Amino acid sequence: IEFTYRRADGSRGWLLSTVFQIPYGTNESCIVCMDVDLTEHHRMQDAVRASETLRATIYTSVIDPIFYVEVEGPERYRFRSVNPAFLRSTGLAESDVMGREVSEVIPEPSYSLVREKYREAIATRSAVRWEELTPYPTGVRHGMVSVSPLFDENGHCMLVGTVHDITDLRRAEAERRRHGLPVEQEAVVDLVAQDGEPERSQRLHRL
Repeated sequence: IEFTYRRADGSRGWLLSTVFQIPYGTNESCIVCMDVDLTEHHRMQDAVRASETLRATIYTSVIDPIFYVEVEGPERYRFRSVNPAFLRSTGLAESDVMGREVSEVIPEPSYSLVREKYREAIATRSAVRWEELTPYPTGVRHGMVSVSPLFDENGHCMLVGTVHDITDLRRAEAERRRHGLPVEQEAVVDLVAQDGEPERSQRLHRL
C-alpha cells in the first residue's frame, strides 16, 4: 500500500508499506509490516515531469521552426519531431512530415544541399549553418538553417535543427533592387570602453 504522511518537518512524504504474515511458533503466526520511504523518488519524478513540461512549453512556443531528424544510415534521414512553428511556416500537415524521410519532405534541388550539410555536421560533430531556399505550400521560403548532431553512447546520431525565416528580409532586398535602391550590408559597430579597449561588438542589420 502506498500512502502519504506528514514528515517531522511538516512536509509531505510518501511511504510504501507491505504487510505479510509469517509463522511464529508451532500454531501461531505474526504480522510483519515493511515500510519503504518513497519521498525522494516522488520528488525526482516531480522534477522530471516539471522539466518535461518546460521543454514542451518552449518547443511549442518558440516562433522559429525546430526539427528533430534521426540518422538511420548513410544518406538516410527521417523526421522524428517538428514543432508547430515548422508546420505553420511550411504549410505542411503533421502527417506530411512525421516519420517520413527528409527526401520525401524537402524537394530537390534543396535536398541535395541539405544532405551535404547533414553529412558535414555528422563528420565534424559540430553545428553547421547555411541559407536555404525551398518551395513549400506556403510559398518559397528563405531560411537560415542550423543543424547540430547529437550522439548517444553507441554512436547513434540524431540531428536537431532550427530555421530562422528570412523570407521577408530577402523580399524587401529584392524590392529595393527592383527600384534601384541600395541594399546595405551588415555593419559591425565596436563599442569602445573608456580605456580605449574594445568592450564588445554589436551587429546591426539594415536594409
